[in-house]
Amino acid sequence: MHSLSGSQPHLVLELLAYAVAARVYWRAVAGQPQPVGVDRWLLFGATVFGASLGSKLLHAAEHLPTLLERGSVVLWMGGKSVLGGFLGGTAAVEVAKRAIRWPNSTGDAWVPALTIGLAIGRLGCQLSGTWDQTYGTPTGTRWGWDY
Repeated sequence: MHSLSGSQPHLVLELLAYAVAARVYWRAVAGQPQPVGVDRWLLFGATVFGASLGSKLLHAAEHLPTLLERGSVVLWMGGKSVLGGFLGGTAAVEVAKRAIRWPNSTGDAWVPALTIGLAIGRLGCQLSGTWDQTYGTPTGTRWGWDY
């Protein structure tokens, strides 16, 4: 069984990824029309909720046999799927935009933010090793990471 102490590089780099990506996003949308008041918070909340739910659901679907076999709460809580987060966040944003009747694009500004956030976050996945199943797909190539 693994303790949470081994997840610190993952946690630190994940939080750094969120902070840097948010900064890149807010710089990209400066000067563009933005929802205000409750609509802004609804859109933000939908994004966070959809991305969180999607990332956990796809992670569980991808690793269900391992999660059930090991039964560790830390393992269940630790893993996330980037693709699941993208899908869940995108779907939730589109639903929220329709609910608040927001006609403008929200996706273009996310591209650079997601790119830099993903790069930083994946470093955390790699440095955490195999315990939370976020390290990627095994490879036999010479440049692969040997844990």
